[in-house]
Amino acid sequence: MSIINSIRRFLFHLPGKRFGYYRAIPIFVIAGAGLEYLMITWRPFGVNFYEVYKRKQAKEIAAIRLNE
Repeated sequence: MSIINSIRRFLFHLPGKRFGYYRAIPIFVIAGAGLEYLMITWRPFGVNFYEVYKRKQAKEIAAIRLNE
């Protein structure tokens, strides 16, 4: 229960009390943008998320065309 209480205390100190729990949405938007930026720029083991996605998509398209 201490985690729930600490979340409530954190939300209590955020500005915009009239928005209720929705006032935390900008924090999650910024966190999502940061995650997206890391997925684009961070290259663990020399490859990033979008290169892997494009490679898998190209393999799927090639498999579909070979089956036609």
